[in-house]
Amino acid sequence: HGTNAFLVPFGKDEFLGVAHFHRPNDRKANPYARHGHHYTHAFYTVSPIHNGGDSSSKFRLSALSQEFVLPSPYKPDDAEIIQFVSGVEVIGNVVVLAYGINDCEGAVTEVGAKVVQTMLRRVDDNKQVVDYMLPLQNPPR
Repeated sequence: HGTNAFLVPFGKDEFLGVAHFHRPNDRKANPYARHGHHYTHAFYTVSPIHNGGDSSSKFRLSALSQEFVLPSPYKPDDAEIIQFVSGVEVIGNVVVLAYGINDCEGAVTEVGAKVVQTMLRRVDDNKQVVDYMLPLQNPPR
């Protein structure tokens, strides 16, 4: 899922966005959240596919990061089970993320643009997000 409609210029001929995933996939209620929990995020970029002299273009997924969560502002060695990045902006060498915490408060954090660039991995032609998701190493029992 994309978190919003915002894509911001990032590097040469690319646009940066933030996607989110719900874990577990079934989004069943639990004592902490009625409508899903354990959100994760991924940075991604898209780039235009130019059609020769045609002024129209389509876009392709060009890079993708692994899933991540943001550190809690209250407990930096932990993360909330519900985080939802709803805004992204690049200001100089910083990627600014606006996000919601547990559906009840907002926060802003920043990540160095070089850190984001390091997190992104190039996506081969004709590949999709699912082709790059790593399997869970130690599945819960």
